Amino acid sequence: MADSPATRSPILLLFMAICLLASSLAAAETPEVRIGVLSHRGDEATLRNWSPTADYLSRVIPEYHFIIVSLDFREIEPAVRDGTVDFLLVNPGIYVNMEVRYRISRIVILNNLINNRASNVFGGVIFTRSDRKDIRKLEDLRGKNLMAVDKTSLGGFQMTWKELEKIGINPYEDTESLQFGGTHDAVVQAVQHGKADVGTVRTGILENLAEGGTTAAGEFRILGEKKNARYPFSHSTQLYPEWPFSQLQHTPAQLARRVAVALLQMSPLEPAAQWGEYAGWTTPLEYQPVHDLLRDLHLPPYDRPERFTLSDAIEKYWYWLLITMAFLLFMLVMTSWVVRLNQALKKSKSMLERQHNLILDSVADGIYGVDLQGNATFINKAVTEITGWRAKDLIGANQHQLLHHTRQDGSPNPGTECPVYLTFREGKPRYVEEDLFWR
Repeated sequence: MADSPATRSPILLLFMAICLLASSLAAAETPEVRIGVLSHRGDEATLRNWSPTADYLSRVIPEYHFIIVSLDFREIEPAVRDGTVDFLLVNPGIYVNMEVRYRISRIVILNNLINNRASNVFGGVIFTRSDRKDIRKLEDLRGKNLMAVDKTSLGGFQMTWKELEKIGINPYEDTESLQFGGTHDAVVQAVQHGKADVGTVRTGILENLAEGGTTAAGEFRILGEKKNARYPFSHSTQLYPEWPFSQLQHTPAQLARRVAVALLQMSPLEPAAQWGEYAGWTTPLEYQPVHDLLRDLHLPPYDRPERFTLSDAIEKYWYWLLITMAFLLFMLVMTSWVVRLNQALKKSKSMLERQHNLILDSVADGIYGVDLQGNATFINKAVTEITGWRAKDLIGANQHQLLHHTRQDGSPNPGTECPVYLTFREGKPRYVEEDLFWR
């Protein structure tokens, strides 16, 4: 006898419940692997484009369950620092910063799909509306409102900053205002609706929006456009390596190798690649150009002052050093001249003193000098012969106390009545016909 619908329904429901429970238990036992992806075009677009890649990895590596974690520019460093993600897919500028700070390492890089051609490089685009007649070249950015994606966006700001620096424009100082839209689409919309005079985004964004009907063909003018036969997208800057897919330090090396192999083996026809609008993955390129850009702009991780060497000082302040050396040379010449002049003056003084002494010693009359305190300052040879006092006994001693201290009758001779003292006091020369000197 066949079962009735009433008897089959409970059995079917029980079977479905068992299947769901088994499925849940299996999912609970499968380790979760989190892939942090920079959400440069918004969370919805990030999950739509990259979730199929996580599903692909879950299918190829069934022992793990891969999920996409959408991260904006401010959320990336905390996620890496705290280890809340296991792999990271970000722009090369952020990757280099995380590489230096947290020792993450790239395992593969993105092969972007550009006009049905694979490309593992990209650049920045500087653009304005086609109807802006006052903005036709990069130099016209002075005094204009510039909008970029984010301070840490390589293609959406830093490449442009480097390009503007070459022509002497600082986007922070030489523009009317510098704003950051947060996403590439927001920057394009701001320029489109006149909220910003000039915008900058990574290559491929303008073409992608035009293809989707968000913008019209010819609506924008590319500033400082460069030509490259091997790169079909419009660009205003140098081209740099594409986004790297990186493993964090805590990620098991065996898992990282399996993920790298799975991504390298992905076919361009794989639905995950088509959803992500890329052509697959390739081995990592050299990221030294990105390091050089960040170092030239003094951006993290090169924002700390480098060791300032003597050669750096000479290169930066050579003109001041030249002026200082010239001044020191001048001072050396002047000092040498003053020293020679002093030596000549001393020599002349010595000669004059010798001549003076020769003249004094050649006179038969006794001559000696006295200062305002009555002390003898010099004597000639005749004084020693006349008085019997030696020169060393007289010079520096009070001449009155030695020579005139007593009158001829033996009474004291006050210093106030000394002829020498009186001459000093009155300022008049006097002639003494006869005087008594004691010895």
